[in-house]
Amino acid sequence: MQKHGLGIRRCSFAVALALLLKEDKTYAQHKDSIEAAVVTYLKEENLYNMLLNEVREIPELPGEPYMTCFGIDVYERGDELVAEDEYAKTL
Repeated sequence: MQKHGLGIRRCSFAVALALLLKEDKTYAQHKDSIEAAVVTYLKEENLYNMLLNEVREIPELPGEPYMTCFGIDVYERGDELVAEDEYAKTL
């Protein structure tokens, strides 16, 4: 999972959702509902604040992301999707 830019948990959710949407475009219309359901679950499990408090730098990146999920920009790097912080390491 680290290979795909999944080091930070919130980035993991973002890349996982982006991968799902990339693989099956029919889910794209439900993106907001999926994000809301995950956030609701995390709040019910008292995990949401912990994820929001993860310390990380938000890099300035050129170009447009592939998509944004859970407030994390997801970029294409070759044939894979990676979170913004992992993508910044390659620049």
